Amino acid sequence: MKQFPSKVLKVSVRCYEARIGSLGGITTTNVLVDHSRILWSSEKQDEYTTLGDAEFPFSITLPKDEGGFSTTSYVEYKVRISLTA
Repeated sequence: MKQFPSKVLKVSVRCYEARIGSLGGITTTNVLVDHSRILWSSEKQDEYTTLGDAEFPFSITLPKDEGGFSTTSYVEYKVRISLTA
C-alpha cells in the first residue's frame, strides 16, 4: 500500500451552488454551507507525516436550521477524501 505524506485529514459536508453556462458547462461554483471536522493532524504542523494504516470513524451533525437558500432539494451525494498537502 502506498503511503501518503500528509499534514491534515479533514472531512467536510458541503452544499454547492453551480451556475451552468449556455454551452452546458459549469461557469461558477459557490460553497453555500460548509461543515468540516479535522480527524487527524501531524504532531508538528509544518511537517509532513505518513498517515499509515488507520481508521478514523467520524460523524458530522448538521444544525436543524441549516436550510440553505432554497426550499427545492435536488439530492446528489458525493464522497471525496482529500489529504491536505
